[in-house]
Amino acid sequence: MSALKKIKILLLASLVAATSALLLASCGGSKAESKKKDATTTATPLVIDVTTAPAIMRDLPRFFEATGSLAADEQTDVAPAVSGKVVAVGVDLGSFVGRGAVLARLDDSDARIRLEQVFCDISIFSLGI
Repeated sequence: MSALKKIKILLLASLVAATSALLLASCGGSKAESKKKDATTTATPLVIDVTTAPAIMRDLPRFFEATGSLAADEQTDVAPAVSGKVVAVGVDLGSFVGRGAVLARLDDSDARIRLEQVFCDISIFSLGI
């Protein structure tokens, strides 16, 4: 056997011996714990009255109804820069929104007609009519 194998075997044997010694030393327990165990085994157990009921099987609702009120941590008013008819709402009442989120979309048909009119006026002016 080479010297390297002998060293490995010796190292492994010493590691096993040290582990076994630690395990055996920890199994002893303390005297205080053994006294507590003796005291509890000699005492008479308390009698507790227990009532039982037969188990039944039934469907439970998957919702919970409660009466109360909720209040938000913060509240703000929204004032759009232009007026118009709301055609879509992007959030629900009371939901959390971040900065820049689209809250509502307004009908832009009137603004598009006015924009087309301006482009027509520009083209007429540029032609000199």
